[in-house]
Parts: sequence; structure tokens; C-alpha cells
Amino acid sequence: MAALLEVADLNVTLNTARGPAHALRQVSFAMQRGD
Repeated sequence: MAALLEVADLNVTLNTARGPAHALRQVSFAMQRGD
């Protein structure tokens, strides 16, 4: 069965007064119906 939601290599960087803050680096996951 195909995943209901699939995320691959997600990166999130927040700009702060002290410079960039890497909140997420290369996060991948999949969710099936009912998870």
C-alpha cells in the first residue's frame, strides 16, 4: 500500500539574531492510514 504521507530529506533552518539555527536536517518519514 502506498504511504498516505511521505516526507524525504526535509531540512528546516530558522534565521535568528545569532545566525541560522538548523532545526531539522535530512528528516525522512512515511505515515500509513491509521498511524
